[in-house]
Amino acid sequence: MQKLFFFRRKKRKWVHEINVKRKDFGEVHTLMPELRQDEKRFYIYFRMPTECFDEILSLIKEGITKMDTNYREAISAEERLFITLR
Repeated sequence: MQKLFFFRRKKRKWVHEINVKRKDFGEVHTLMPELRQDEKRFYIYFRMPTECFDEILSLIKEGITKMDTNYREAISAEERLFITLR
């Protein structure tokens, strides 16, 4: 009698474990609130004042905002701008 072997594929994940912890340990979520409180540090980090950052964000927010899906949460427009400027 012939033996049948079934090989199970390794389950793929939509979001890597590192990215799941993004809200707790990510640079945007930990550093941004502190930078917003200190205008001088914000300016050193981004080379622009907070008002300029907020104005740029308001101008491009609709164009860079993505929708959340059932599988993962989208990266916010503020995070995208933060990463782009840094």
